[in-house]
Amino acid sequence: MVNGPWDDIAARRDEARAFAAQRREEIAPGASTRTAASGPLYGVDSDRADATKRRLKALSLGPTLGLLLDTLARQIVADGISSDRDDQGSARLWAPWEASGMPSRQTALWREALIDGAAYAAVLPSNGSSVLPLPASRIACDWGGAEANEWPAAAVVLRGDGAPWRYLTAATEVDCRTGNVLWSGGLRHCPVVRVAPYQALDGECESLVDRLRLPARRYIKTVHDRLLVQHHNSWRVRTATGLADPGSPEEAERQKALLEHGDVLTGGEGVQFGSLPETNLQSLLDAEKADLGTLAALASVPSWALSGSQLVNLSADALAEAKAAERAHLQSLTRAFGRPVCNLIRLCAAVDGRRDDSEDTTLAVDWRDTEARSLSQAADALGKLSQTLGVPASLLWDRIPGVSPSEAADWREYADAHPDALTTYTQALAGADNTAKAAALEER
Repeated sequence: MVNGPWDDIAARRDEARAFAAQRREEIAPGASTRTAASGPLYGVDSDRADATKRRLKALSLGPTLGLLLDTLARQIVADGISSDRDDQGSARLWAPWEASGMPSRQTALWREALIDGAAYAAVLPSNGSSVLPLPASRIACDWGGAEANEWPAAAVVLRGDGAPWRYLTAATEVDCRTGNVLWSGGLRHCPVVRVAPYQALDGECESLVDRLRLPARRYIKTVHDRLLVQHHNSWRVRTATGLADPGSPEEAERQKALLEHGDVLTGGEGVQFGSLPETNLQSLLDAEKADLGTLAALASVPSWALSGSQLVNLSADALAEAKAAERAHLQSLTRAFGRPVCNLIRLCAAVDGRRDDSEDTTLAVDWRDTEARSLSQAADALGKLSQTLGVPASLLWDRIPGVSPSEAADWREYADAHPDALTTYTQALAGADNTAKAAALEER
């Protein structure tokens, strides 16, 4: 390994890598045998080495935070890019995103950004305009003393063991292992884009996992308490007093077996039989439900997304109101992710030498509408927009659930190439220099 400026940058990232590893344990506790009995969530109750309690603690751990993150990340889908400067250049601008496999990898990028507070996308100029998505643990950035900067001054892409792999600046790309310069040029910025959904004005990038750590642990503690009661006190206990001393441990065990399995209990004078009631679990079940609801509310997701409970007899308006907080949260996330995606598209254009595209500040990301609604509901709403408000039907095709902008564009292209009979007749009249009749036919 050749020494260079990347060593200092990478060394400053060691503590952040440790925090990132801890967050992975928070979202998937007990996922490995190494962390199942020693992770940070294992000691939420106590550290006594009791085999039964260890098993119950392991059972109380679950990927609730992971499910919450998936619920948000899966609903954020970038479908395309649009430009006010060039209406026909969307496919050209979006090509590097498609070629890098980002349509299928973007969910992982959004999820990493939610976990660590920031994720990154790098473009290695030596490989062209290919996009390389990275978690925060696989990259170290030098922000030039100002964490709030949009672009880093330099960045080091790390290997899985934390060793430097690539050193990137606006002018060079260096192989950290050999020190060879793989590319040199003149980009305006270091080719690394930060995706930070909760970035503050001072540059601090808050993690959603850090925000929800305490309520998530409180929920695990409640589940653990319920399992303890369920394991030890969830059945009726029969009692017998006044029995003669069995005289030996073996005789005591024999009498105990008779009391456990006998259908009829008998005894001499002074012997009394009774039972102790089981512990009621309802209070613990209510506490578990309340903790899960609190966790969902703090993350702005519906509680049924985490509990799997069914909604019964909710009207469309009530359902929309129940998901209002989640919808607002998703809108804030798409706003936060939109700027980095546009920067990434401009960066790819700069690497490809397309200067005009790299300076296009009118870019906007087309986000897929992932709201759960039936096709009949969407068709009815879009039909009313077209018929009542006069919105051209072809411009509404993008809003049909499950239809991507590229598919809608193909439909419009086909419609232009294969007009219906009325349109063909109208165009023929107009082509025959009979514009007045054509206009009248259009009005009719």
